[in-house]
Amino acid sequence: MASLASISTRLRGNLGNQLLAFVFRGLSVLLGFLISYYVGRTFGAEGSGHYALITQTGMLFSMLVLGGMDFAVVKEYSAAPASGRQAHRGSIWRLVGFIGLSNLGFMLMFAMLPRSLTLEPIGLKPEPIAVALIGAIMLGRSYSRLTAAFLRSQGGNLASQIVELVLIPLIVLAAIAALGFASVETLLIATVAAGACAALLGIERSLNRTATGPDTLRVGVRQLLRAGLPMWGLGVALNLADWYSVAIVSSLGSVADAGVFRMASLVGNMLSFGVAGTMGVFAAHAARLWHNQDRAGLGRAARRTMLLNLAMVGVPAIIISLLAPWILGIIGPEFVAGTDALRLLMIGQLSYAIFSPASQILAITGNANRNLVLVLTTTALFMAGAPLLYLAMGGAGVALAVSLWMLSRNLVQYVMLRRFVGLDCLTGRDLGPAPNPGTDTP
Repeated sequence: MASLASISTRLRGNLGNQLLAFVFRGLSVLLGFLISYYVGRTFGAEGSGHYALITQTGMLFSMLVLGGMDFAVVKEYSAAPASGRQAHRGSIWRLVGFIGLSNLGFMLMFAMLPRSLTLEPIGLKPEPIAVALIGAIMLGRSYSRLTAAFLRSQGGNLASQIVELVLIPLIVLAAIAALGFASVETLLIATVAAGACAALLGIERSLNRTATGPDTLRVGVRQLLRAGLPMWGLGVALNLADWYSVAIVSSLGSVADAGVFRMASLVGNMLSFGVAGTMGVFAAHAARLWHNQDRAGLGRAARRTMLLNLAMVGVPAIIISLLAPWILGIIGPEFVAGTDALRLLMIGQLSYAIFSPASQILAITGNANRNLVLVLTTTALFMAGAPLLYLAMGGAGVALAVSLWMLSRNLVQYVMLRRFVGLDCLTGRDLGPAPNPGTDTP
């Protein structure tokens, strides 16, 4: 009975939240794959490339505008439930307004630039509708990511997963089933509408978890900007690499080639759904442990998360590598050309699964600046090497560049965690306070 009670308690706690995140990430990947399958089967590789370039650009821009504030929201607002308080409603309203104005200002500047410097280099036609679609996708994603982060910080993991992961593709698939689409642009408009629904729901659910009064936790926008700035480079670098990979293939090859590569990336990234889900929960849990100065607990949580990630990725990576031609062929025969790229991407997915807790802990423990320097350095090397590898190996060369980028970054993050924090995310051991800790050490 005692063991059953212990299991029940863990399922209601952090482990349960991680399993919930795993389920919703899996559902999100499934829904996203169904959309990609529809685009590939209906509009071919070129349509798939066009859809990917618009949506990826909008998502990249949302990361540029957020400035790492989604991570800062998790870090700073996690102090509210840890201290038995609620977040101040006015603080959230100011944050919502700031993000809206930031999105508007960014898109006005982007719209004023010559199309020869913005859309044409990545293979998009210089049409106003492309700019409008990118801006609308950016706005919806900015709010859905930000509000999902706040909901996670307050323990609202179910609502967080729905807002960030499930609602948008679910609405898009419902629109596909009910309407069907004659062009990629109309499908993109449905994607914009779905993003608006997710944003509104996220704002409403977030405000519902706030209160007014002197005993509430107030976090200013400037405070969030300062806390999020180091993570801004990290978030942008990660999304930039995803976007840049597709853009390089489109620029040096064609939009159809970009569609093939993007489909291989989508299949390869299916493995990361569980990892991303567990890491979203782990970030909030780790922040609470660090606030409570529980180094030993943080080490154990990192090891458990690493093992869970590896269990989700290891065997599927082997299966996907073996069945790569068949899997891509289901979407269409022209996508089989991405087989080598898909297999090479598995290397990066495995390293991400094993070492991702190190990156989160580095940021939480005041080592975000060190993490930022590493990410920017490796990303710059990736951006320089990817075009050269494409010219030598085609799409497979870009996939190799992606995996080498992820592997090198993750290995260095693991070493940094041991040296600057004194934790080993592979063994879970607390090695003792480091001689050169970050600014937030307990």
